[in-house]
Amino acid sequence: MECYSKAKEAYRMGKKNVATFYTQQGSLHEQKMKEANHLAAVEIFEKVNASLLPQNVLDLHGLHVDEAIEHLMTVLQQKTEGSLKLNRGA
Repeated sequence: MECYSKAKEAYRMGKKNVATFYTQQGSLHEQKMKEANHLAAVEIFEKVNASLLPQNVLDLHGLHVDEAIEHLMTVLQQKTEGSLKLNRGA
């Protein structure tokens, strides 16, 4: 990232305040990027699986591995809780 390169250069030149500024900017940009990626992953998952989940079908295409695992775990937990609720009522 450009901010981290600028921070490194500023630190090398002895401008620690400037280096700190660019490091903080880099961290902020990184955080915003992660949030945007997460929102995109959620939207992709919801659109692809809206009609599939009621049929107990799960499509994880278009997601990164960590995102796919997170969604898989959530769906399994929801399906397990749903099954347990049905069994308790019987």
